[in-house]
Amino acid sequence: MAKSKFLPVYLDKGQVQYLLDDSACTRFVFQQVNPDDDKSKKEFVLDCYGLKSDGSIINITPITLSVDESAKEIEGPKKIIFGNLPISSSLLKGVFGENDQINFLPRIFGNYVGYTIPDKTLADIELNPSPPA
Repeated sequence: MAKSKFLPVYLDKGQVQYLLDDSACTRFVFQQVNPDDDKSKKEFVLDCYGLKSDGSIINITPITLSVDESAKEIEGPKKIIFGNLPISSSLLKGVFGENDQINFLPRIFGNYVGYTIPDKTLADIELNPSPPA
């Protein structure tokens, strides 16, 4: 069985501006997905959902983050445990600030996959997986 590859991705502010402007959106959840029809590639990126405080999803159609072709992918172990990667709306707004894009760099935590958001003004933000429900 091939190892899974986790690709660095980025989120454009324009993709989520309507969610950032929606007062009902209190948090975002990112989930790892394999966007390719050829599942044997085992390459994963992130999908994004905006959530209300009661946990209901605002955007039924996920926002798929774009692959950063200039950054290095990482390989994960053969057995991967996927979890949701939550972040509050206020924190995401703060990270965007005046920027138009946020980069997400994959990190392996044992058998879990998380992402780091490098930030020059704040400390780097670690999106550690919460166990799947």
